[in-house]
Amino acid sequence: MKNKKLQMVRHENSQIKTDFLYWLAGLRDGDGYFSMSKTVSTNKNTGKIYSHSYPRFELTTHTVEKINISGIKAVLGFGAVSNKGKIACRYRVHNKGASKALIELLNGKLRLKKRLNQFELVCNSMGIRILDADKQKLSENAWLSGFFEADGHFNVNRKTLQFSIKLAQVDRELLDAIKLEFGGNIHRYFSEKSQSWCWVYECSKASNVKMWMSYLDQYRPKGPKKMQYIIFKELIFCKSRKDYKDSKLRGGFFKKVKFLMENKDYDIIIENSKLQGISIAEYLKITWG
Repeated sequence: MKNKKLQMVRHENSQIKTDFLYWLAGLRDGDGYFSMSKTVSTNKNTGKIYSHSYPRFELTTHTVEKINISGIKAVLGFGAVSNKGKIACRYRVHNKGASKALIELLNGKLRLKKRLNQFELVCNSMGIRILDADKQKLSENAWLSGFFEADGHFNVNRKTLQFSIKLAQVDRELLDAIKLEFGGNIHRYFSEKSQSWCWVYECSKASNVKMWMSYLDQYRPKGPKKMQYIIFKELIFCKSRKDYKDSKLRGGFFKKVKFLMENKDYDIIIENSKLQGISIAEYLKITWG
């Protein structure tokens, strides 16, 4: 049974290189950045001071996303993964040759304006011609899947059992493009945590959620978002069966709703999903192998 599950997930996650690169571009636009760093060194013999500039790329995520950045390193074959404090981890590329290779892979696939400005600075310093920003529809490649991996959320209202998909951004332009293709609504929101205003995209209409599901079935998220998406779909099916009204099934239904809304830990995700019996190490191999 276990081998059958492994084969099923491996088949679902088989992606061509282009899909991976668009997914990485979306994740980078959400959680990563390019920049130029400077180092200063002194010649011990002459006392002359030298200044060196070099490109770098960093992608910082919550520790539960470490499986993603470990997978990125495995696929690309370069970079370093490290912990950043107690709740964050980081993927870094500081080598000039590796940075150039990564830039060439992502060139033309990025979308977010604030990230494109950083990218342009690094490309100009390295003499790399910048390709025009990707103009495909969001539904036509894996960029939005990567971006959703960084900033998206699956939600279930426990009182109304309304299912929704959410994304928050300071800049509204991207959310308008998402709304144009997938429907939904955009509203202003003040975050008490960051003490700042942002725009929130929310999609809850059944027909629009189905459009999202059709997209995510084609361009699957990875890591916790992949597991959450499986459970999100399971809950939609269970709701259509009216499990929440069945005395024998109600408890399990709301337990899974609670799990989706409150837990992001890999062990819990794997334990409570269809992939019971598959370890984190096996899941990493399946997703990125």
